[in-house]
Amino acid sequence: DNVRHHWEEREFAEMPEAYLTLAHELHVRQWFDKKYAGFYTTEFTDQFTEADILGTWKNTAPHDKFSIPIVHQDKENKSNLFIGLVPTLNNWEIPAYLSFGCWNDCPCPEFQVAIQQYWHSLYATEIVALLKDALILHVNKPVTDKDEALSLAKDQMMYCHDVVLQGYETLNALASGLLNRPYWWFWWD
Repeated sequence: DNVRHHWEEREFAEMPEAYLTLAHELHVRQWFDKKYAGFYTTEFTDQFTEADILGTWKNTAPHDKFSIPIVHQDKENKSNLFIGLVPTLNNWEIPAYLSFGCWNDCPCPEFQVAIQQYWHSLYATEIVALLKDALILHVNKPVTDKDEALSLAKDQMMYCHDVVLQGYETLNALASGLLNRPYWWFWWD
């Protein structure tokens, strides 16, 4: 289903070069900061305050709700495994080739590329799975500092609200779960 979905999405997509050009013009740090500054004054204002979503620090293991198998097999024939090859040497460019994003709160392909390149430069992340509605990253240089983990948790919530709102429930819980964690998982419904 995931391979078919990506193939069908390409029919209506821009050429990868268009997304890549747009991505190079974006300022990811400014995007995260602006989005976070407006987060509590928009659609979520009536649901909670910044203090509510921040929560208190607890040593948290990675959340089971966001633990999914990295390998998805064909349901009818369990021996089939589908792997897509993308013609790029830069792992962070994959969303441009698959036109990944631009539905619900999922960032558009150019933002996906810019954010993945940004995280790659800081944490040596690599895309290991790109499903039709989810992204899994391997983190070669995970955060080890509590303050950096909280800052990263804020960025991850702006990138994918559900990692907090439907997963860890607070930023501090997510931050605790990010410490020394070699995988990050994002899902948009």
